[in-house]
Amino acid sequence: MRFNIQKSMLIQAAYPNYDIEIGADKGGNLTLRFGYWKAIDTTQLNKILYTDNLEAEISLVDDDPECGDLYNYTIKNRYDNANC
Repeated sequence: MRFNIQKSMLIQAAYPNYDIEIGADKGGNLTLRFGYWKAIDTTQLNKILYTDNLEAEISLVDDDPECGDLYNYTIKNRYDNANC
């Protein structure tokens, strides 16, 4: 999977009200965090990722009693789970 700096700039431009953190999960997949673990509408994000056959999958990271639900977005190949 490739994720270049231009792709991250497009994502930042689509979500200008959020600080975006790029990380990785235990399986080595890229993850994105928007602001303080905020939930976002992934429509625009998936349009950006689609051109590289990628998609974002929302993950509930924690249900914090003080801050509420905390989310990140795992970037995956759209065809990893396809039955071809």
